[in-house]
Amino acid sequence: MKLAHIVAMFALFSAYALAQARETPQATQPTTRAQSPANAAGQKTPADAPDPNALRAAQLMLSDIAKAYKSAKTLSDSIQRDIEMPDGAQNDVVTVMFGQGNDAYMEIEGTIIAALGDKLTVIRGDVDDRYVSAKLEGGVLRTLNRVAESEDFIPPLFGLRFSDKPEEQLASLTLGVLNNIKLIRNDVVKNEIGGVDPIIYFSADNGKGSVQFDPRSKLVKVVRMEIKPEDAAEDMDQKISIKLTMSPEVRDELPAPIAVDPGERKAVSSMADLDPGLIPGDEAPNFTLQTLQGEKVELSALKGSVVVLDFWATWCGPCKQALPQVQEFATWAAASKQPIKVFAVDVWERDETPDQKKSSVQEFWKQKGYAMPVLLDLDDAAVAKFGYQSIPTTVIVGPDGKVAAVHRGFDPNSSITEKLKADALKALKPPS
Repeated sequence: MKLAHIVAMFALFSAYALAQARETPQATQPTTRAQSPANAAGQKTPADAPDPNALRAAQLMLSDIAKAYKSAKTLSDSIQRDIEMPDGAQNDVVTVMFGQGNDAYMEIEGTIIAALGDKLTVIRGDVDDRYVSAKLEGGVLRTLNRVAESEDFIPPLFGLRFSDKPEEQLASLTLGVLNNIKLIRNDVVKNEIGGVDPIIYFSADNGKGSVQFDPRSKLVKVVRMEIKPEDAAEDMDQKISIKLTMSPEVRDELPAPIAVDPGERKAVSSMADLDPGLIPGDEAPNFTLQTLQGEKVELSALKGSVVVLDFWATWCGPCKQALPQVQEFATWAAASKQPIKVFAVDVWERDETPDQKKSSVQEFWKQKGYAMPVLLDLDDAAVAKFGYQSIPTTVIVGPDGKVAAVHRGFDPNSSITEKLKADALKALKPPS
């Protein structure tokens, strides 16, 4: 699944996607989502082709919903999340609070996102030694995008509170599992007390759903979705149904002030640094590996140089997308005449024997015509020392032998070449 990076961090999306994301070793890929629709109150989902008048009405309704969340002095909500999957069900509660200004809070299963004053804090429930701390710049969503290194990450309801973009408002109502969401039309449905509630329907490249809301307060009551993972076989029933039941409360003041305590955790600047594995500032573990030509390379012997290690495998699609940019960086590094060493570290190959693994890598490297040296981690011992559980992962080790920067996954919308140049030049600068 392509949700691996963000889903594994926050468990905000479908439990099925989370289970897929935790398979290791795996390739971390650009963010993707899921598929198929849910109806509201048992009604059939309307056709995709929107009527212009009904579409306009739905757009106005979404705007009214967002205005209600923006204008509330404070708002708190306990979102009951019910997920039905082919192999079982999951039920949990997401707590969301909005205070004055940019103050906001979200918690699920011990994972916390909190914006308080000029600071953003992210605490992951299963990580007890580090947390994200960042200055709030450009608003809550832009700061979250920056520390998550993804524009797709919008916590529940945050888009309604902090964004004027309909696509971000819808994304924050659908937990990020749908791609390219578009409104279809509006309607009304019976509610639990015999009255009627307005409802808006949406579709996406990979799914459909509905948002039911209170006609007076304009606050959301129920969101329904039915999803089929995009990599599921066509002849298999792997649909996932998600129901979000909201309980919003608007007050002049929150029942309790927003507060967050990271304890003894170490502050880091990126959500990626909450993933397993070494982070900037950690001592890089020593290893000795052989190149394809049989030359031995010992990491500790390279102290005094910047060493860039790109962990990859021949079967890894995102790795193969990233390698040309890593090679471009390696070419630049060699031409710069600066003490920068670049290695592609092959890991997790699926051949049975070391000779077969080496042969596969040799054939791939020859076919691609790459010039940077390959290090063969035939028993996966080196990558285990670094602790990473997904590839591609690119590590910059400074001249002092400490990790200077880490890049996980491949983003087709940004240049890893330029990032590595900046990292290497920064690592070469003497400490001030």
